[in-house]
Amino acid sequence: MHSTVRRLVFGPERQFASDLGLYGATVPLEPDAIEDPTEMTMLTVPNRMLVLHPSRTTPLAIFTFRAAQPAPHHRKNIALHKQTVADAYAYVRWRAPELVAAFLDHPAPFFDPLTTVRVPSWSLGRVVLLGDAAAATALLVAMAGAYALAEELAAHPGDLARAFAAYESRLRREVGMRQRRVGLLSRLMVPRTGPGLAVRNAVGRAVSRTHRIASLEAANR
Repeated sequence: MHSTVRRLVFGPERQFASDLGLYGATVPLEPDAIEDPTEMTMLTVPNRMLVLHPSRTTPLAIFTFRAAQPAPHHRKNIALHKQTVADAYAYVRWRAPELVAAFLDHPAPFFDPLTTVRVPSWSLGRVVLLGDAAAATALLVAMAGAYALAEELAAHPGDLARAFAAYESRLRREVGMRQRRVGLLSRLMVPRTGPGLAVRNAVGRAVSRTHRIASLEAANR
């Protein structure tokens, strides 16, 4: 997301990045921090979400929130990051005090504003962007983009311009659709109000019920 290559070749980050008004923070936890390694547990209150994720190896606490006052963003100011998380979850119950303490105790927890990145063209000369450097928050998996790029390089040997254009053409439509929805998705993910949270939960239950019915129908065929 904070690509040095993009900055050097395409220009300053501020030309392409837009904050979504949310912060994301994570910290690794001890293996015994979760009871079931197959389940993710989530607590949401207005403007705050807290997730216990089993991950594949090390469990994670994931904080996603809106701050009452936007924090100055200094990527290397760990003390500021810790204070921002502590302030945001000061009155949240459940396991929030324990997980915030883990965040405060860690020497280098992750913290960053959630940002969308839109670059008019993903290539310039012999340089091409992948993943978050090209389209952050588009849910574009960097490995999938790299695979598509590799295929186009193989299909157009010696012609980087055509290979880069074909790679970008393959992915732009899907990326564009997801980026157009990212504002709505961020509001659904972390609603601002109690009624908004109730609507989000009702939609989630309906989707889950539909998925279960579809799974049962498929199993009975």
